Amino acid sequence: MPPNTTASSGQKPGKSGRKKGRKARLIVLVLVLAIIGGVAYGAYWSISTVRASFPQTKGSISLEGLSGPVDVQRDGYGIPQIYASSDEDLFMAQGYVQAQDRFYEMDVRRHMTSGRLSEMFGKSQVDNDEFLRTLGWDRIAKKEYDTKLSASTKKYLQAYAKGVNAYLKGKDSEEISLEYAALGFANDYKPAEWTPVDSVSWLKAMAWDLRGNMQDEIDRALMTSRLGPKQIADLYPDYPYSRNKAIVQEGQYDELTQTFEQEGSSSSSGSTSGATGTGTSSASSALQSQLAGLQDVLDDVPTAVGVNGNGIGSNAWVVSGSHTITGKPLLANDPHLSASLPSVWYQMGLHCRTVSSKCQYDVTGYTFAGMPGVVIGHNQDIAWGMTNSGVDVTDLYLEKLSSDGYLYDGKTKPFVTREETIKVAGGASKTIVVRETNNGPLLSDRDDELVKVGKKAEVDTAAPDRGDGYGISLRWTALDAGTTMDAVFAMDKAKDWNDFRAAAALFEVPSQNLVYADSTNIGYTLPGKIPTRAKGDDGSIPAPGWDSKYRWTGWIKQDELPYEFNPERGYIVTANQAVIDPDKYPYTLTTDWGYGTRSQRITDLIQSKIDDGGKISTDDMRQMQVDNSSEIARLLVPKLLKIDIEDKDVREAQKLLEGWDYTQDADSAAAAYFNSVWRNILKLAFGNKLPKELRVKGQCLWVDPVNTTGPADETEKVRECGQRDADQAQPDGGDRWFEVVRDLMDDENSDWWKTPKGVGDRPEANNRDQLFKRAMIDARWELTAKLGKDIDSWSWGRLHRLFLKNQTLGTDGPGIVQYILNRGPWKLGGGEATVNATGWNAAGGYGVVWVPSMRMVVNLGDLDKSKWINLTGASGHAYSAHYTDQTGKWVKGELLDWSFSKDAVDKSTSDTLVLKP
Repeated sequence: MPPNTTASSGQKPGKSGRKKGRKARLIVLVLVLAIIGGVAYGAYWSISTVRASFPQTKGSISLEGLSGPVDVQRDGYGIPQIYASSDEDLFMAQGYVQAQDRFYEMDVRRHMTSGRLSEMFGKSQVDNDEFLRTLGWDRIAKKEYDTKLSASTKKYLQAYAKGVNAYLKGKDSEEISLEYAALGFANDYKPAEWTPVDSVSWLKAMAWDLRGNMQDEIDRALMTSRLGPKQIADLYPDYPYSRNKAIVQEGQYDELTQTFEQEGSSSSSGSTSGATGTGTSSASSALQSQLAGLQDVLDDVPTAVGVNGNGIGSNAWVVSGSHTITGKPLLANDPHLSASLPSVWYQMGLHCRTVSSKCQYDVTGYTFAGMPGVVIGHNQDIAWGMTNSGVDVTDLYLEKLSSDGYLYDGKTKPFVTREETIKVAGGASKTIVVRETNNGPLLSDRDDELVKVGKKAEVDTAAPDRGDGYGISLRWTALDAGTTMDAVFAMDKAKDWNDFRAAAALFEVPSQNLVYADSTNIGYTLPGKIPTRAKGDDGSIPAPGWDSKYRWTGWIKQDELPYEFNPERGYIVTANQAVIDPDKYPYTLTTDWGYGTRSQRITDLIQSKIDDGGKISTDDMRQMQVDNSSEIARLLVPKLLKIDIEDKDVREAQKLLEGWDYTQDADSAAAAYFNSVWRNILKLAFGNKLPKELRVKGQCLWVDPVNTTGPADETEKVRECGQRDADQAQPDGGDRWFEVVRDLMDDENSDWWKTPKGVGDRPEANNRDQLFKRAMIDARWELTAKLGKDIDSWSWGRLHRLFLKNQTLGTDGPGIVQYILNRGPWKLGGGEATVNATGWNAAGGYGVVWVPSMRMVVNLGDLDKSKWINLTGASGHAYSAHYTDQTGKWVKGELLDWSFSKDAVDKSTSDTLVLKP
């Protein structure tokens, strides 16, 4: 039975001293406000510095290093299309133009990937830098550059860096971006020259946020303090293959040369719910304590593209010409990432005036500022999109440590060590020692609490002697040098399916679902460096590092990974669901897929159009992207309407659900009430029964002591307060929780449905319908407090708001700085596990925490009739006309024209800048 809990209205828990200064609190900037005064500061910026940093977009500029002239044509949204006569000139110009619009963003990114944020922002970032130095992203990137990447890729990276540095040359910091003006008041920071490794390192940051099931590994282990194996299994149900179809249905993988790549490799099983131990019971309690500290560290690591690995999703689908109005394929993509200002994406076109061996590219799409090439988009022959595959490429290991090294198969092996010196703006440098085992870096070295817990953690007698304690190491594919940068350039010039598959084989990290279209074909392929594991080890839980049988045994060969080409059904949908039914595939890719709610909704929308005899248009694809239907509402509302409600105010709210079509539009009062009911169902049934390490900070409960055999007397209960950030806490309300509730619906007397009395006269619940009734009551009064008593004034958008924030100074800088840099709010429709995936965390509140970071629809019948949109705008300069000029249309679900041919680009051009040798 889940532990009994009672809500407490006590004071919120205090923050440890170690936590102070985390999350980019940029203390140094408070001094800026004190020195110069808020109003005068803002006025100074608006007149002088802001204008000084705006890019030149007309006329001509001479750049040393170009071999010929380059034209930069910008449309009315400031989106650049670059025309050059050689590859090197093309990528040099890309570096120059991206630096014009986004250099501050690029500079922060490279300081994050190299663990050097303290050089910009001072001592508040030392803890983050220590963790990032331990991971060593820039070290691996340098190794890739030195030993793995092709000569042509290095040449392009060098040209790109040359372009960035040409922009920086001779400029004072405040001429680059106004954020440097703020930093300049507090320290003497000056941007350094750009290097090719700075570009490669960004791929590691992206891979970190898209790393797969590491969070689920941690959460399952942490749950063991309060929940038993059956309860944990309830919260990680099997993937519903019969209801929500896998990506590959008619496809294949190439004939396997061996049943397993190495004897003893882990084979697939039908279950997606992980075990709750560590392979041996010896490590369970040690892991539980260790991982609580590790989660604390992970919460504070800056994000690259996502919410620290949580909630990351995307939609991408492709429809063959047999089902489209044009008779040619249509391809749609909208990656779901953290909302940031500027957007993580930068739109541009890279065009060779004449495609030849000297100049090979004619490509357009979405790029990352700081990295050459196009990541998602189309060229003259093919189009492609991406979603996160979620395959399991990370494993955590509990390590037996001593002063001499770590235990492995009964023997002590020495650590591999290195020293890292962290320079701190306005303070003394700090030197740390990074230790690695044969599994990977020791993450536990970066947290004092983890060290203490590792020495004190309780373990069973089967575990090796504690000695100096236990640690946690990380094995992750991105910590091996790879070839993903090669893949970007190869995709950009691919001409057909075979070229595309060859390029995809180079895309090692992060593993992505890739959808493909040319003028006559559609396809899907899963690339990536994906490990095989020993039989019985599925990677779903942390493993004992001291036992060699838990080490990775090899890699799935690229020609053994699933793909699909021109399926008979005429479309392919990827939205983070299972890649393939495990009964049809011999390897375990992961045990933690997304549960397929979005993918099945997209599939149903496509199939209904086909079944009605219709043909799909570009605008049909757009409308699918902004579909706001709630699948969990479709399941629960019929039950909620049958519950007898006596309170007239609650009954008034219940009536909102009558006749509701389950669409979560921004102006919908029904959507507001339902989502509040859903949030309260999750809190009452599950959230209040989870351990404190998973609950929201400040949520304090009176609970039974750990290890009690039954409900404790009220006088014996202990008070525990949540420890996790609001956008990371559980239950988050995603489609895993849809499946949890669906599986429990017929078990009306499950212990999960039981909850004690609440404050005032809130009734206890002993079955499903009583808990639903309690949730409806709680939701009514929650929304009364938030939106007012008059339900006519309620709307989902008033709860579900998007704020766009500069990811450094706009989060915790002085108020005037935040005012200058940030924008919003916008009232949004959509929601969690909805195709229009404006994500929110049900444990933490209703605010938007991730979004469709861009949307595109590529028309292979006429590329100039393709459409696209970005979350913000092309510019990273506050008060530029292109800072957030696309956001209003993005909110409305609109798309912009996407010119590709030279004639179309010329017609849409507003400004032209000529870069001369």
